[in-house]
Amino acid sequence: NTIKFTGGGIDYSNERGPVVIDTTSINSVLNYVTVSQLGYYYSSDYTAAIIIRSSSCTVSNCTIQNIGGTGIQLDKASPSISSNTFTGNTNLDVILDVDRLPRLTGNNAMKIGLTAGTMTTNDTLVAGNTYYRLLDNLTVPSGKTLMIQAGAELQFPSSNSISRLIVKGTLIAAGTAGNTIKFTGGGIDYSNERGPVVIDTTSINSVLNYVTVSQLGYYYSSDYT
Repeated sequence: NTIKFTGGGIDYSNERGPVVIDTTSINSVLNYVTVSQLGYYYSSDYTAAIIIRSSSCTVSNCTIQNIGGTGIQLDKASPSISSNTFTGNTNLDVILDVDRLPRLTGNNAMKIGLTAGTMTTNDTLVAGNTYYRLLDNLTVPSGKTLMIQAGAELQFPSSNSISRLIVKGTLIAAGTAGNTIKFTGGGIDYSNERGPVVIDTTSINSVLNYVTVSQLGYYYSSDYT
């Protein structure tokens, strides 16, 4: 006997929703809630049906589906997002910064947008999600490690040159012959560069093994792109 939050259809003129759990909210719970058809036809990755700014919030056993945009955005918050089903959302399923990835547990395979500029912990992009998409330059600082598991896909979209992976610490991207890691731009752009991956002078023991790198760069490129 679920609860339903529904927009009744994606609108061409106005956004339907969102649900905002604001910073002052304490112990809010969404459990067995079906959220559908919120958002906007002309959506972006940041058009979210649920925006969470409170770390005491819990979202569990919910179905987030057919959203015009993204399902859930974590806005500088660390709520528990567990055992949910995401399906049919036009953009992403969840947006959060890379340090908050451990807050996602037991959900189905997701399209995940990463917003953090600089990691503050050691982080892992686990296999099993549909893909990860950089929504900002991501920096692995000295002393920190970003591990990317075999089979994971990291996307570098074109948006005002904010999809660079800059490694000053350590990047371990270790695929296998039968299960490669993918770094992809999704197509060569006419306006903005996709990527690059920068292994900086301070990086120690970084590894790229069985990684497929495709469609990064820029249409009006030079030999130095």
